[in-house]
Amino acid sequence: MDRVNAYIDGFNLYHSLKDQGWSKYYWLDIPSLLQGLLKDNQVINTVFYFTSPSVEPASLKRQTTYIEALERVSLTKNRHLQVVRGRFESEDVKCSVCNDYIRCQECGQIVSFNHEKETDVNIAVQMLSDAYEDAFDVALLITADSDQVGTIRTIKKFFYDTKKVGVVFPPKRESKHLIKVADFVLHISQNDLGKNQLPEIVEKHDGYKLQRPNTWI
Repeated sequence: MDRVNAYIDGFNLYHSLKDQGWSKYYWLDIPSLLQGLLKDNQVINTVFYFTSPSVEPASLKRQTTYIEALERVSLTKNRHLQVVRGRFESEDVKCSVCNDYIRCQECGQIVSFNHEKETDVNIAVQMLSDAYEDAFDVALLITADSDQVGTIRTIKKFFYDTKKVGVVFPPKRESKHLIKVADFVLHISQNDLGKNQLPEIVEKHDGYKLQRPNTWI
């Protein structure tokens, strides 16, 4: 059997669903979905879920509930799921013409945006480390972010005869750059999402019940 490790860019997957207005699919059982995409001679070894804690309290609560439910279901089904967290960093916005900071016309405050940090590097480091430690035969990379082209090229350069890297594109997203370097390409369909949802209520070991957020129905 081929050992498969999966590396999920959590926010890339999330935003692909958000762009389609598919919040009803946020409560996604990712390991189950991935297992359904595999061939008969392949088995999921480890699923790495890369994300960053939201800076908005309400969003963070929903995110935390989901991750805890995902971890609990994975544990009860003997799946090895590992959550790898990055961070968000606030960055002030500058005008591309004058290079001065952009300010709100109403209050005068400098406009800033939160950018996710570390996820791209975390994915690359984990994939390369696992390849060198012979932790997989096949790697599945779930993203449409072309920043990971270099990661795939490096693995194929040093392990061209022993490792395969496939890209799984989130719904309605694709990257021609990733297609060129991947050994194979898969797509997540709306049907895949609908068939692989977590139970509406997930009970933790202490009896606490984790429930799908109302806005995700």
